[in-house]
Amino acid sequence: MVTDRGRVALNERLEPEIDELRGTLVRKTDSSYTLAMKQTVTLRRTTSTWAGESLSVASAFVGTVRRRELSRSRSWLVAGGAAAAVVAFIATRSFLDGNTSVETDPSKPPTGPGPASVRIPVSFPFRSH
Repeated sequence: MVTDRGRVALNERLEPEIDELRGTLVRKTDSSYTLAMKQTVTLRRTTSTWAGESLSVASAFVGTVRRRELSRSRSWLVAGGAAAAVVAFIATRSFLDGNTSVETDPSKPPTGPGPASVRIPVSFPFRSH
């Protein structure tokens, strides 16, 4: 988060009413932060996208620094949920039951040079009322 003093100082280089600078920290010294910029956010919550340009900001202009990183536990939870969803999808489609048989219908004789009539059992996952 940018301080009021920083907002005034950065007004010429950035858009007015700047509130947040979002990017990857490239370098930090006692007096400044250097970011590979991804986005700026104004007080009115409008955003501007950057393409990784370098921006140095004096530490005095920065009020709050937030660090974002992936949570390993949540990442594993999402991966497990996705794997369970794939298994459930496959199981409900009967791909794993090995039933690949095709039954011929003995009540209908073959006609012409074409193949004999076949009956393929199909199950639908919904019920009609």
